[in-house]
Amino acid sequence: RFSNLQVLNLSNNKLKTIPADISRLQNLEVLILSKNKINRLPEEIKNMENLTTIYLSNNRLVEVPAWIGGLSKLRSLDLSLNNLTRYEIE
Repeated sequence: RFSNLQVLNLSNNKLKTIPADISRLQNLEVLILSKNKINRLPEEIKNMENLTTIYLSNNRLVEVPAWIGGLSKLRSLDLSLNNLTRYEIE
């Protein structure tokens, strides 16, 4: 039903987690998750090959998973205003 969705804005929804089946949105290019309470990213996001932009500002992330560096089309990643203590990009 949402297979052609290119932009998804879930900002400011008090989300604590991201459902793993978000990876079904294979045409998604822009994922906006700012101003939530997310503390980790599901590994399934690494299969979203068309992502060019991810907004994760104002969340509760403490680390950036290394697999995020494998998103070959990713050009913009906003991680501002989180609790980051560790990040390793592959």
